[in-house]
This record gives sequence, C-alpha cells and structure tokens, in this order.
Amino acid sequence: MPLLPEQKEAIRRASKAAISAAFARIATNLLSKRWLPNSNDYTVDCTEVLRSQTSVLPPGVHSSDLAEYIAASAPLHCMDGWSLLGRALESHARGDIHTAIHLAYYAELRAAMSLLASEGIGIFDDRHFVVTGPKLCEPLGEFSIPKKSRGKTGGGTHNLAWLALEYWSTLARAGNLLTRIVRPGGIAFGDWLDEYGAPSLSRAMGKRWLQQWGLDLRRLSEGKDRDARNQASYRPTQLILATRMRAAESSSCLRSLWLLAEPQAAARFAELDRHLLRVALDYAKDALPGGAKARSTRLRKMLGSLINNPLIATQWRQFLTHRIHSGTPTPFTDAAEFGEAGDKRLHLQIISRAVLLLRVATGGCEELLAGAHISRKDLHFWWSSIGEERGLWQPLSPPGDFLDLWADVLDAAGDLGNWETSNKKTNRATWREAMSGQLSILGETERIALWGLGL
Repeated sequence: MPLLPEQKEAIRRASKAAISAAFARIATNLLSKRWLPNSNDYTVDCTEVLRSQTSVLPPGVHSSDLAEYIAASAPLHCMDGWSLLGRALESHARGDIHTAIHLAYYAELRAAMSLLASEGIGIFDDRHFVVTGPKLCEPLGEFSIPKKSRGKTGGGTHNLAWLALEYWSTLARAGNLLTRIVRPGGIAFGDWLDEYGAPSLSRAMGKRWLQQWGLDLRRLSEGKDRDARNQASYRPTQLILATRMRAAESSSCLRSLWLLAEPQAAARFAELDRHLLRVALDYAKDALPGGAKARSTRLRKMLGSLINNPLIATQWRQFLTHRIHSGTPTPFTDAAEFGEAGDKRLHLQIISRAVLLLRVATGGCEELLAGAHISRKDLHFWWSSIGEERGLWQPLSPPGDFLDLWADVLDAAGDLGNWETSNKKTNRATWREAMSGQLSILGETERIALWGLGL
C-alpha cells in the first residue's frame, strides 16, 4: 500500500530543527550514563507503551518524551546496523550466505530507521510518528479503532521504513543532507557540485542513491522477492543449494568492502566519498549540456577553485577521469545488481547496499552529535562498553583517536591480499585457518561506526 497524501504531508513537516533540539535535550541525561532518563515514557517497551497510548481516543502520546526517544534512536540504530553488517560479513567468510542475507537485510533496515530518525521520522512496529515542532509529535497517518487495524499508521516496520525512505529521498532535504555529509577530500559534496556548475545534481543523486540502496526493504518485504528473505530467515536453507564461491573470491570481496571504508582525519569515509563524487560526475555527463570539451572546462574550473596544490589537483583530475584507479569498486557494482535467490552474489549485493545506506545514516547521526555539542567524553559510557564487549581493545585501553582503529584493518586486508595471490584454488577451511585473526578483525564493523560518528 503506497503512502497516503496525508502521510506524505506529515513527512514533509518532519522538522530537522525539532529533532536536533530533542537531541540537545538528551545531553543532560548523559551525565547519568544513560541516553534517556527512567522518567521517559518510552525508555522501556516503547512499542507497547505507544500501542496502549494510541488505542484510546484521543491518543495520549507524550510528545516531548517521544521526540527524545526518536532522537536517541538515530545513533543507536546506526551502531546496531553496523554490528549486524559485521555479523553478515562473518557469515560471508564462513560461506553461510543465507544467514548473511538475513543479517544484511536487517542492517539495511536499521540504516533506514537511523537515517529517518535523524530527520525526525520515527518508525516503530505498527505506529509511526514524525517530530514536527518543539516537543511536538504527530502520527504518520490516522489512528483507527477497529481491532484488526487498531492504532496502525501505514503498515509494519519493514513496509513503512521503505515507503518513508522512498518518499523522503525525493525531497530537497535528502539532497541537501548529501551535500553536507559526503566530503570527498574533506570538501563538502555540495561545494564540488557548485563549482562544477551542477548544484541541482545533489537532489537527483540523493533520490537515485537512496532508493537504490534501500530497495531491498521493498523487494524483500513484499512480492515474489520476499521469497529470498523468507528462504534465509524462515525456511530450511539447504533444500536448494546456492552456487558456491571460492575462498579466494570470498576473501577479495571482503577486502574490497573494507578498503572502501578507509577514513582520513578530514573525511571519515574518504575512499567511499571520492568514489561517490566520481559516480555523480559520470552521471552528470548525460544530465548536463555540452560534450567532452565542456566537461573538461567544468572539471578544470572545479579543481582550480577547490584544490590549491597543483599536484593534488592533477591527482584528482586523473581519478575523476578514470585515468588512475579506473575500475569501479566491487561494492558499487554489487549495489546496483539485484540477483535471484540462489545467486552466489545476492548476499554481497545486499551487504553492499547496507554499507552505502549506513554511510549516509552515519553522516546524519554525526550531524546530530556535532549540533548538540555531544563529545566523545559525553558518550564514554556507551562506546567504551561496546569496544570492550566486542573485543575491539583491552579493558580501560581505548585508542586516543578512533581513526587509529583503521591500522589493524589495513594490516588484515593486506594479509588477505597477499594470501589471495598464491591461493587461488585453496579451500575455505585452509583460508579460515590461515587468516583467522585477520577475519576476526574484518568482522568488527563497529570500528566504522566509531570513527564515522566523529567520536
């Protein structure tokens, strides 16, 4: 069922300023090492409380508490999404593609919920809300009292998350978010496009990317494509055997995903973001008038305005024109493909879309944290327990800068690359035995969340 006109109107009214204000109010709770106080109506059993409050007329939702819950849920969903992705990568390394599909799908769902929450749209079980003003929440649709549909506002979590993301991606604010959070070379995506003479391209790319990267939420929750999810989540997985992937190919795919996540101090997703820029400029070849000469002129103007160092400008020109690193990273090509159940790369396609959607969600959450002036120290109670429980560092010995977590990843990816060159036909057991430590590190995608959130 598509969104109703009033639901679209509610999404348009979702207020980034209001959710930012709610997030700022959360800061007072952090001194008590909690995201929300015990007094918040929704801290425990949120969906059940909402179901109770909305099953009567008039609905008795406590808007201020709910807005703070939605705000807090954004970074928490984001971290959970990255964690689910890590477990999907571990399943990939084990050759358990059905579990990888299941986990990657839910990583993608959490990414969508995180991104929407950071924009003031709360997705719950069968009741959904938008934050429309200071301490003001309204339902995403009308409540109804009949038992079969009591309190429902547009369907369950899976369906509504897709519908809300699909519609939100068409709004100017989606493109505006990308212009701010994607930072190739530490420079805002919007500045690159402005200097290229294509400021409106951000909206087109925002819609194109977000709908592609979140499409599994529709495909795997309705119609015949739901069979792939049901097969992974609810059915005996070995009735139909999928095509197997050699260990060396599995290793290469895992390594490619991680190398795309490389951070720098000025750009938390440095490698991924520069490829997003190149994809956008390639798309602009058809979207903007003029031939090769016009494109060269725009490129020269853009680099001359943004890059002061001639050597670095030359490197950017070579990269953006595919003269160096000409190939498209495998996760980008996988993200654009939609295989059938049994396809040996289906799980990697969903994993890749989850990575890209999580990148956007992480950027939205980083904005919330920075806007509320919430620091690494303020959230020590949260990230320290994650790091210690997941074994990212020894107790009481966190890295001084979460960017330092990349060094282990780079070493592990390098070891995998060296192994692949001389073990093209080696079996999975030998791979896992030889690379057990490296594979353990490359399942720890919580690292990406920690540096991506700017903590």
